[in-house]
Amino acid sequence: MAVIGHGFKGLEKRQIAHALNSRFPGLPILELCFHSPEIPGADFLLTDSPAELVAGVREVLAGRRVRGYAT
Repeated sequence: MAVIGHGFKGLEKRQIAHALNSRFPGLPILELCFHSPEIPGADFLLTDSPAELVAGVREVLAGRRVRGYAT
């Protein structure tokens, strides 16, 4: 699993995701964002909460989708 954080701009996030998908097809990607996701098809969290990040990682690793906030 890969987590792509808030510190990257949209184009950078997409380039990183493309490189990861090329090298590791099917690798789950969790994108952290403040406003809207930039990586097509990736799971994403609209928060900077460490607790939400941990919950989101658990959800993705369990095979569930994360769309905005972890449940």
